[in-house]
Amino acid sequence: MRNQKLSLDALWESAISQERVFSPNDVAHLPEAVRRYLEHTIAPGTVLASAVRLKMHGETKLKSWSPFTWSSRRSPFSRIYRGDAREGS
Repeated sequence: MRNQKLSLDALWESAISQERVFSPNDVAHLPEAVRRYLEHTIAPGTVLASAVRLKMHGETKLKSWSPFTWSSRRSPFSRIYRGDAREGS
């Protein structure tokens, strides 16, 4: 099987909306603390996301503190990550 290169934007655009909605039954099997948290933060009937876009930036210590950026697109069927760290001055 050949790997197909997709850009982060192409992956985001290809995410298929599943139109699933949250039900407390979806989390009934989870540990009690997790279930309580999710039932408190997600109202029944809320449409669930079919993909997510994450972005971060900040500093990390390699030899010295250096700026970094990171982004990710995730869907149930694929993930793409892109990151960049530069050596600080």
